[in-house]
Amino acid sequence: MSAHAEDLAAVEMARTRFEEGVTYFDAQRYEEARAAFLQAYALKPHPTILLNLGLSELHGGHYLEAAGHLADYLREAPEDAPERSTAEQGLKEARARLSELRLTAPGDEGEIYVDGTSVGRLPLLQPLFLTPGVHRVRLRRGSDSVVEEVYAVAGAVHSLTLALPSESDVQRLAPTSHVAQIDPLPTDSAPPAGPTDAPAAYPSFGSWLFSSPAGTTGLVLTGTGLALGIAGTIVATERYDSAEDATRTIEDAAAAQGRGGTICAGGTSSLPQFQNACGERQRRLDQGDTWRALAIGGYVGAAVIAAGTVAYYFLAAPSSEPRDTVARTPRPRVVPIATPHVQGLSVIGTF
Repeated sequence: MSAHAEDLAAVEMARTRFEEGVTYFDAQRYEEARAAFLQAYALKPHPTILLNLGLSELHGGHYLEAAGHLADYLREAPEDAPERSTAEQGLKEARARLSELRLTAPGDEGEIYVDGTSVGRLPLLQPLFLTPGVHRVRLRRGSDSVVEEVYAVAGAVHSLTLALPSESDVQRLAPTSHVAQIDPLPTDSAPPAGPTDAPAAYPSFGSWLFSSPAGTTGLVLTGTGLALGIAGTIVATERYDSAEDATRTIEDAAAAQGRGGTICAGGTSSLPQFQNACGERQRRLDQGDTWRALAIGGYVGAAVIAAGTVAYYFLAAPSSEPRDTVARTPRPRVVPIATPHVQGLSVIGTF
């Protein structure tokens, strides 16, 4: 097959995939529409396919990909294209759920990585969008690199300057890390906020807990430990109560036969007619002990993980306070309580 024939076949296949994508989109089957438009664009790149791909991703909740493809469309489409307003509105909706990172670097060259993945070389051809949360941004130029940490907030614009150690006249040590300055997202009714001398913004504990990987991991593990502790407490209590019921039944039966004293010794009895009942009683006690140990382990594990999560938050938070002032600031502590009758957690301090 000639090259021309191959091109015609690729165009025809791209047209088929594009029409399938339109059909899926009209049926609100956005994931299938997205897959069809991706295939069409791989076969025949065209701005119209980019627009439909971006809108499918927007409706499907893939806001990061939607923002990138809609920005690509606006860059490639003619200025008088009638669909530009649709793309601009879609990009505005995606940006409201993302953060935009504006990067600068001396020399304006080098490769940019976000969370270990290359996103291109400077100067970037399109805005760099981030999902809300903590991200590590690296500039690599030759064998030199520098890493900065950005806490991305939905609907915000982050300004970040990356300078290699040799460019900022600092000693060549481990990569530095700080939270980038956050500026409000410009709106149609208000101009962009200007530079500020305020310290870099850092999220509250609640926001950090639900948006950062470390926070959510700590929250899930703490919840798992608490769930194990509560479940263990409930089952252990039921087993101990059941063992007490068995003890009363055995004692009543022995009294009816005129026998007193200790009937069960461990899991057995000197009286043959009570051996099975004593064995069942001991089995319930052993189950209660096992579940009680699991409950204590769950509570203690949850306390350790919760304390570690809180400590990580405060250790990672930048502070402009003098060191002696920070050292005197009360920190919350999570203390486990585990007694034969009470298991739980106690939180001491202030947030």
